[in-house]
Amino acid sequence: MKKIKVEDVVDGMVVARLIEDRLGRSILKPGDQLKLTFSSRLAKWGVEEIWIEGDDVGDDASVDSNGVDEKNRESALSKLNLQFEKYDEDSHMLLIKKITQHYLRDPRLRKYLK
Repeated sequence: MKKIKVEDVVDGMVVARLIEDRLGRSILKPGDQLKLTFSSRLAKWGVEEIWIEGDDVGDDASVDSNGVDEKNRESALSKLNLQFEKYDEDSHMLLIKKITQHYLRDPRLRKYLK
């Protein structure tokens, strides 16, 4: 279970704790599946953060709000650069590399690939 900001909600996340509005009314219950459109609605109802199912990120400062560890991200980027070294002249492979780099650097892009 981990806490995220409502603006980081992506399709398919599962609610871990009851979500209530600022008046204490129940909005979503544990087990409910979230949709991207819920993000703006939750914010309108005064909800800023929610608990979702997933790995506990604890208080580790190297983990972003999407649960991505910075060391793992940097390691993946380094491996990507090594794998694509031999394709410096191939424009198609360089485009694939660039797209993958953007994907690794910004986990919010993952919601568009589902």
